[in-house]
Amino acid sequence: MNNSESIQHRALHSIKRCVRMHHSLIERMVEHMGCHHAQHRILFYLERNPGSPSQRDIADFMEISPACVAVTMKKMEKNGLIRRKVKIGDSRTNIIEITPKAREIINISKQYFKNIEDGIFSGFSDEEIALLEEYFERMKANIRNIDIKSITGKAECEQ
Repeated sequence: MNNSESIQHRALHSIKRCVRMHHSLIERMVEHMGCHHAQHRILFYLERNPGSPSQRDIADFMEISPACVAVTMKKMEKNGLIRRKVKIGDSRTNIIEITPKAREIINISKQYFKNIEDGIFSGFSDEEIALLEEYFERMKANIRNIDIKSITGKAECEQ
């Protein structure tokens, strides 16, 4: 392994470790509020997508099956986080409402997220944060341009 590969490997390891640490911190925060991580994500999705999205929309966002969404939504309704009402004129469609209890969780979470972000970027200038963001955008573009076939010798869909 040459020196530049070692630096690249260490840098990627640091990025992955930061992501895992952030994820763990968020998981603990959500658990502290008595809400499951998937329920928490659905609440934020519902807040950002008013108008009662379909279970398919939620499943696509969450990258899970519609059946898993149905089970989670049932638990959320039981726990008083959402209310489902049949849409007038279309008994196949439910209108999903966020309850005041869920709204409180969302509002508290937003403050927690802000505190976490402030803690993560403590000691960084705005210029350093902007530069970091630029570096990540370049990395994402590089990832999109990687040709799997040139690395593996096989097309992506081949098994």
